[in-house]
Amino acid sequence: MKNSTNGNNKKGIGALDAVIIIALVACIAAGVLAFLYSRSTADPVATENDMEDYVISFEIYGIRQSNAQMLKTGEKYYTSESDEFGVMNENLTITPAVVYVQGEDGKCYKSYAPENGDYTKVDISGSMTVKGVRDSKGYFLLNGSTKLMPNKSIIVRNGTIAVNINITGIEKVSG
Repeated sequence: MKNSTNGNNKKGIGALDAVIIIALVACIAAGVLAFLYSRSTADPVATENDMEDYVISFEIYGIRQSNAQMLKTGEKYYTSESDEFGVMNENLTITPAVVYVQGEDGKCYKSYAPENGDYTKVDISGSMTVKGVRDSKGYFLLNGSTKLMPNKSIIVRNGTIAVNINITGIEKVSG
């Protein structure tokens, strides 16, 4: 019986292999250059003297009512990285949590979470006073380093509770 090998076993790098390798090296080089360029054009970190007071408006969705009572006005809150976030203002508004339910007709309808003792769900809106600065592009930098903007969520905590807040607005304190 004859061995049916095709005698055309190639060894080495073909043209397609070379093109793929060159494209891969070019992509890596472009990524490194983009990273270095973004670092060289970034605004310098603001100093303590550059910091100004801002008010961040926020909303918290679907939190237990018993947990909502742990949010204390006048208390300092921190980020999950232990950086100072800000101080809770007194204007907390607690409303029944909005839920959407599907009716028998297949359409979704806005409703509210049922009362269930300590497990009743509520939505909260409020504000915190924070320190920060605007960079040259107009972005708000919390403590001069963390970029925040409306519709961004961030976890903040005090000594008893951690909550995920959704930022709805950032305004400079006048005066």
